[in-house]
Amino acid sequence: MKKYRINLNDLSKVSDPILEVYHCLDFDDANMSIEDLYERLIQINDTIVIELCQKSLINDELYQIINCFENVQQKNDKVYLIHEVD
Repeated sequence: MKKYRINLNDLSKVSDPILEVYHCLDFDDANMSIEDLYERLIQINDTIVIELCQKSLINDELYQIINCFENVQQKNDKVYLIHEVD
């Protein structure tokens, strides 16, 4: 089982948050988009845990990423999402 920790507040400071998510998950960024991220996560066969950490408000683009992770978690029983808000 792999575990990934993504700090949403750090992501909000970068120019391309989706690219950072791809790098964090060790995905090739050739077809980088929310839709592609969703498709890649849906196809995961090994159990993974994605821990999202948030300490303050985030921008709308990051909410799209959160929604993507939540949708995947509902459809793939190998993907677990933990969303920690302080």
